[in-house]
Amino acid sequence: MSPENSIRQLVRQILSENYPPGAEFDSNAPWREKNEPEPEDIEYNLFPFEVLYYNETISILLNKKDDSKWVLENDVVQNEDLNNETIADYVNSNLKSIDKGVGINAYQYGTSLVKIDNSVTSDLHDEFHDEKLDLTLS
Repeated sequence: MSPENSIRQLVRQILSENYPPGAEFDSNAPWREKNEPEPEDIEYNLFPFEVLYYNETISILLNKKDDSKWVLENDVVQNEDLNNETIADYVNSNLKSIDKGVGINAYQYGTSLVKIDNSVTSDLHDEFHDEKLDLTLS
């Protein structure tokens, strides 16, 4: 087959598909759009944090993946109505952008979400004097 015949066949094919001239070069053409991923069932472990305790200043969260406890500075939660649900929703939805740390240095430095170790537990006991908090941390 000669090159002219190949080109003619290609032109006929394009015209027979009812596309306007130049459609094959259109960057907004439907065949160039990326397919949206199919929605998947939300897995339980995608939202690992559950609120165990909160007051006006802090929240104690349980990471359900590894049973570790974390303290959150509540001033990062952008919701005036603090409750277990709003705190957990905020943390689980913004986990990638919240600054995180481990231990007393991170807690005293003001890191928003800190994994609790023995020194953080001691500091929280000394700072808040709250029986419910003490029970939550034990």
